[in-house]
Amino acid sequence: MRICLNILSLLLAGAALAAPKRVVAQPTQGQGSNAAGPKRLDAEFYYNVAYEEYFQSTEPNNADVAISALKKSLRIKPDYPQAHFLLATVYLGRSQHSDAIRHYKLALVINPQYYQAANNLGAAYLAAGRFDDAIKLYTRLVGEIMYSTPGHGHNNLGWAHYKKGDLSKAKRHLAMATKLAPRLCPSLNNLGVILVEENDLLRAEGYLRRAVKCADSYAEPRFHLGRIRAMQGDVEAARELFKTCIGLSDESSLSVRCQEHLSRLPASASD
Repeated sequence: MRICLNILSLLLAGAALAAPKRVVAQPTQGQGSNAAGPKRLDAEFYYNVAYEEYFQSTEPNNADVAISALKKSLRIKPDYPQAHFLLATVYLGRSQHSDAIRHYKLALVINPQYYQAANNLGAAYLAAGRFDDAIKLYTRLVGEIMYSTPGHGHNNLGWAHYKKGDLSKAKRHLAMATKLAPRLCPSLNNLGVILVEENDLLRAEGYLRRAVKCADSYAEPRFHLGRIRAMQGDVEAARELFKTCIGLSDESSLSVRCQEHLSRLPASASD
């Protein structure tokens, strides 16, 4: 499903995201159960059309259909925070960062306690390279008692510090993320990335293997494990890891990186 590729592109940015949910449509005020036939054309209906297209469709233009449905939803109900949230997430998956940021902010104007939108606004800042904005947002967010996914916040705060070059703060927040959410895949991968940079390969491998175990389709930790195997001279193991990475990452930028590293390996005896 294409949603896997959309979420993958966000994981590659180092971010941990809050996922949209399907909504249970409520009867529109003044409408009976059969007021508009079996498919009542209200804001919730169009929201669910978009959700199903983005999360379940295998069609190549499902994001376009989702955006169209969400715009219809918001024309009916402009103050619908979930629709702004889902629309922002679709835009983020397409690297339309300014549109994503705008709609996450609109969701928060309507509902300032919409912590999922706040979390993903920070992820949009990360994807756009606005690391100072991300640090400011997540520093506040992880201190909010009602924020139910602080592991996400610490992961994203750690990744922002990493992108700013502060490895000490990055590792501290990423380690906190792994304690708060032991199966949060990006934080395990991100700690592994930093430890590879520091040449602490044994510890790096431990985190990267945990990242692989927590999501079978998560390609990036396999890329970094391949790098470790190549550095250690285990060419065949590196080759298999890079090939697996290519298969899982389809035509993303990560696939290109895996192909580049694979091409640098010495030819095998069977080649």
